Amino acid sequence: QINVIQNIEEIAEITTVLNSCYGVQDGSIEIEGLFQDEGQSLVFSAQQELIPFLSQFDYEDNLLQESLQITNPNEVSQVFVAWEYGSDGCIFDVDFNTEIETPESYNLPFTELFDSGMPCDWLNSNKWTFGQTNELSGLYWDIPEHNMFAVSNDDLCNCDMMEDKLISPPINLGNETGNLILAFATYFNGYYGSQAQIDISSNNGESWVTIANLSASNQWQGLEFDISQFLGNDQIQISFTHSDGHSWGSGFAIDDVAVFFQCADDDNDGVCNDNEILGCTNIEANNYNELASEDDGSCQIDIYGCTYLIAINYNPNANIDDGTCYFTLNGCNDELAINYNPDATSDDGSCEYIISENPCDIVPTGMFVDNIIHNRVVFNWSAPSAAPSHYMIRYRAVGTTSWTVMSAGPVNSNEFTGTSRTRYFMDAATTYQWSIRARVLNEDGSTNCQSSWSSNSEYTTLPECANLENLSVSTEANWVTLMADAPAAEWGVWQSKGKMRELGTNSYRYVNGDSEGAINFLKGNFDAST
Repeated sequence: QINVIQNIEEIAEITTVLNSCYGVQDGSIEIEGLFQDEGQSLVFSAQQELIPFLSQFDYEDNLLQESLQITNPNEVSQVFVAWEYGSDGCIFDVDFNTEIETPESYNLPFTELFDSGMPCDWLNSNKWTFGQTNELSGLYWDIPEHNMFAVSNDDLCNCDMMEDKLISPPINLGNETGNLILAFATYFNGYYGSQAQIDISSNNGESWVTIANLSASNQWQGLEFDISQFLGNDQIQISFTHSDGHSWGSGFAIDDVAVFFQCADDDNDGVCNDNEILGCTNIEANNYNELASEDDGSCQIDIYGCTYLIAINYNPNANIDDGTCYFTLNGCNDELAINYNPDATSDDGSCEYIISENPCDIVPTGMFVDNIIHNRVVFNWSAPSAAPSHYMIRYRAVGTTSWTVMSAGPVNSNEFTGTSRTRYFMDAATTYQWSIRARVLNEDGSTNCQSSWSSNSEYTTLPECANLENLSVSTEANWVTLMADAPAAEWGVWQSKGKMRELGTNSYRYVNGDSEGAINFLKGNFDAST
């Protein structure tokens, strides 16, 4: 009886190890004989170039193996089988397949750095290779130093590389909004007629749209392309294609491939439109919002002044009344006078008229002060008939002998027509006297002439407000509760503010008190152990 064996599976156990992923050829086939005959085992060979000759000549033992592992199964179409000590054998046609049929899809953001060689789920249509410069440069085409990368190198391969493609796995686009960006690094100098192009498919490779034919460069360059026209599709694939025109070419190298959404940022502040937080961004404002990324014009900054609409010195910009309002004002009501005051409600007989064209002959008049608080005053005087270069103002506390002298107006030879000067650094609840004189300068800055000092006038600064008491804090890792007691009720405090900063810095953060002036406020975003 003769048994006819038609398939290798009838005499051998075939173990298939699939590729680890789509696009990577690392699968294998293991063949183990199932029978023995008088102590002889079956032996095998998958050396394709030798198989036609093994049955015609005596073969050496090391050419055939009892257990055969094939690491390139997709390139093997025949297996030779014989008895261990025989010289005859037979050839079986085989069709081994370790391929994974479909690639995995990837979500955004998508990146591939080629650090591990041929990546999973990419399709290498022909001869793309992976490695570093010292491994992948050819004799006539040098690649500048870079990390691990992918390259279609015609110079190194010396083969036909017409439309040599490296195709990404499917990339899921999802429903995000913004600009869809493709970015990658590339080295492509176009030597010897090589061409490089980028194509995108939205239908699993059935058709492709060319988005770029690359320009040559002698250096690695980072490129970005807006591919937002493909939004609305479920997936895309990207093809990096090198062509040598069926002739000798150079190559096309790529690395650091990324596909991601770039959000809309209309004001170019680095914050996406959808993530902008509107609020006050002025750190000096009462309602400063440290989380705000976009100022909405809502900042509220304390401005002291007279807030009564019917007051003579009403300040439309003030939001905190400082008690300086006045409703009657003595002064000159004659519009022809040099010291006419349109705000005056009662003429006090102080009107003055042109008597000289020399500013140094005109002693300033119409002196008064306004906008007084505990440490600030505004000096005012009437406009003279002839303007000096500037004024000199002096003031001192009543009962003292030392004057503080300051200028009013730019110190140069030009005429100065201003009639007021603000001064800070006053002592609270103190009565001062002050006077003023006009001065004219030469072009070289020397004094030409000056008027006599005016008669002294007096003013009294407001008392200083009582401050908060019993300041304390309760701390956690990055949260702090700040506490302070309001002063006695008779002070009538209705608003308070606290400020804090890290030691050694100049940037303050602020907290506001309650309606009675006390502070009990939990504030976060501090650095631990600071």
